Amino acid sequence: MKDYLYEMNENYSIIKQIRLSVIISFGLLALDALDMPSKIIAKYGCPVFSLISIGIIILIGLTIIEYGFIDMLRIGVINSLDNIIFVKLCSILIYIIMIRFMGELYLYKLIVLGVLLFLILIAAPIRIFKFNAAKRQSEEYKPNITDLKDLYEDNIKEFGERPIILDERDVEYDLLNRDMIINHLYDAIVSTNLNGSFVISLGGRWGSGKTTIIRNVKRMILEENEDVVIIDEFDPWIYSDEDALLQNMFNIIISKSGFKYSHLLTKKIAEDLSELILGTNRSSLIRAIFFENSIAKIKSKINNYLKMSEKKFVFFIDNIDRAEKENVILLFKLVGNILDFDRITYVLSFDDKRVKEIFERDLEIDSEYLKKIINLQIRIPEIDKAILSNIYGTTLKRILTIYGENKENLRDYNNFIDFICERRLDLRDFKRFINSAVNFSFKTNHYLYYKDLLIMEYIKLFNFSLYMTIFDNRQYFISHDRITDHLVYSESFNTDKFNSDGKLFYEKLFEEQENQYYKGILGEIFPYIDKYNKNQDLVYNGIVILKDSERIKISKNRQICSAKYFDLYFTATSNVYAEIGILVENFIEVINDELTLENKEKLFKEILSSTYYSYHNEIIEGIQLYIDEIKQDKCYDLAKILFKNIDYVDNSLSFAFMSSKERVSIIIHTLLNRISNYEYKDFLDSIKTDYRSLNFIQDILYWFINDKENINKDGRMELLKDTVKEMATDILNNSIDLYEDVNYMPSNIWGLYHAYNEELDKLKSYISRIINEKNIFRFLNDLISTSVGTKYRYYIKKDNLELFISQDKINTILSKIETKTDDEKFVLDVYRAFDEGVKDMWGEPGISVNQEKKLVL
Repeated sequence: MKDYLYEMNENYSIIKQIRLSVIISFGLLALDALDMPSKIIAKYGCPVFSLISIGIIILIGLTIIEYGFIDMLRIGVINSLDNIIFVKLCSILIYIIMIRFMGELYLYKLIVLGVLLFLILIAAPIRIFKFNAAKRQSEEYKPNITDLKDLYEDNIKEFGERPIILDERDVEYDLLNRDMIINHLYDAIVSTNLNGSFVISLGGRWGSGKTTIIRNVKRMILEENEDVVIIDEFDPWIYSDEDALLQNMFNIIISKSGFKYSHLLTKKIAEDLSELILGTNRSSLIRAIFFENSIAKIKSKINNYLKMSEKKFVFFIDNIDRAEKENVILLFKLVGNILDFDRITYVLSFDDKRVKEIFERDLEIDSEYLKKIINLQIRIPEIDKAILSNIYGTTLKRILTIYGENKENLRDYNNFIDFICERRLDLRDFKRFINSAVNFSFKTNHYLYYKDLLIMEYIKLFNFSLYMTIFDNRQYFISHDRITDHLVYSESFNTDKFNSDGKLFYEKLFEEQENQYYKGILGEIFPYIDKYNKNQDLVYNGIVILKDSERIKISKNRQICSAKYFDLYFTATSNVYAEIGILVENFIEVINDELTLENKEKLFKEILSSTYYSYHNEIIEGIQLYIDEIKQDKCYDLAKILFKNIDYVDNSLSFAFMSSKERVSIIIHTLLNRISNYEYKDFLDSIKTDYRSLNFIQDILYWFINDKENINKDGRMELLKDTVKEMATDILNNSIDLYEDVNYMPSNIWGLYHAYNEELDKLKSYISRIINEKNIFRFLNDLISTSVGTKYRYYIKKDNLELFISQDKINTILSKIETKTDDEKFVLDVYRAFDEGVKDMWGEPGISVNQEKKLVL
């Protein structure tokens, strides 16, 4: 209740409300004393009185609807309804007391007043309840607006998931060590004994801290000088015309000086000044005749008053350079000639470069004119780079840490911080950079590399032309995964031409002075520019194949120089590559977790099934990128999952790319070298009767044999060789049919061949025993080779066929059967092309098709 009444008094003075209530009460009492209701009834009768009463009630109802009093009842803040309730309550109580004292409190009055009082006593608690609820909510509200100083000094509150927004309003503190300038301006104001007016200019470029300096000076004056009157309510930016500016500037001086002129007289003097200076036509002829004499007398009186007041007056005028150009010259005229009252010091703050442009370019006035007006010129020096570096470095690293950036990664931002300091980014622009670029980079779910996105957001904010140039010329900025962007990939075929064109492009790009500053920082995120800065070729075209040490980092971080993610840095969207990257990261976390193997395997299957099959290779490649992050005791879990679910991994052919299954075999080989001897033995025991996986096991063995690092821990390669040999021997000796459903996997026969290629007679004898009309198409499919170019070409090599069986025997089997499916027919067509020696126009054997065949046999 106390808070409610306090807010009521703040918005609607309680004294005024009580005064109004008294007036209303005495008005009602006067009507009652005159017995107006009775006279109306006596003269016009009850129907007319009732009609008037109904009309009054209708008017009241319409007023309630028109002014939204029902909505006001629900609003938590104090409003007009609270004022009405309070006034009505006081009026009724006062009226009841008066008529009770006069003995006029009759029953009908008591009923009417009681009903009104009842309605008010219902509305009042509702309003108090709504006010208290709104007040509690406002107290619980936690703003995420903070100050740069608090962030710099690590006094920031915890904002949870909300972004940290820096307040961009002008402040009184000084982080830039401008004490010398502040003290110089302060001394110039308080130490100068004026005879007339005195004009000080504070010049500096936009954002150099002029307003902060002025605020500090004003604070010092208020704390230490009671005899100095500050005038700072005038902002030239808000006035659109000269007349309004002149009148308001004069009125402020008069009101602050304490000179006792009536408002009307002050307005008349301001209008007369406007007519004299601007040529407006407000004054009458009589006023015009006496104008000069009256203004001189008024100015003399004001000067005498200012001299006798024993005070100094300081008129601060900031943001002059933002005013309309006509107002700029008017301000200097007023300060220098018209409003040059005694004992007034004018402090004019502006960007002197901008004001000079206004004078000479826009108004065609010699800027030397300013020297006649300004008595003391103070120029704000450039900000110390070391101070900026300390503020920006400390603040930026602190907010990045709050946003979850690993402290070990903060060193990666040092060059970027140096770049910001070299650009002499002022504090206001730095705050904008935090509020926009930093918050967008770290508080949106983009899944991109923070550092790259932060740099690009900076460029977008301060050099949008360069930002769009990068986007429109991607071929000179994308250095990795180029094959996923056909345009970029095709332009890099001719390396000599690409290197030449790229260097020429960069030379033209960095010829512009503004772009020149960005060479180094762009080299941080674009390897091509880094090579250009080092005078190297953009694309290596030598014979020796060089290992790209940055490829894994670029892929894992989803950096801008990758064709897979380049567009995302400009479009603020996502794509399949980014989404797969997140899926893989989550999967690696699950693998390293303490979940059961079944749950881990279930997630792997879900990832494969939810992703279009053509992107399976992207998933497997992503897992390979994170192989070093798998915990030692979780390597066997991943190896078992991959081995057991190899059938779910698509094995589509791809030009210049390793197939998904080949990549899985590499991953399993790496994992098998990391597991314990016990786990390795368990793995060998689990696969030795898994005949359907024979060829895939051979693929794993291939990487043991061809391991460039020769990691053969505890003779594991030999153990795997022995296991494969044992499996092949069991198959041959026991005539285990690799084409039965339980043992079938495409190309499995080649696993048997690699295990027994030195005993071909045994192999041929085995094939002769198992090949029949039921499995002939599976067998022929294993003999089909595929090449990928503009089309997919399927063909059979005679040498491959003769390793296993004679052509006559195949023809004999085929003569007894007919194809049942389109896939069987395709296999038969490929075999017929081989059997009949069919070749295309280029002399290539086999059958060519536009799309890869996914055969089910």
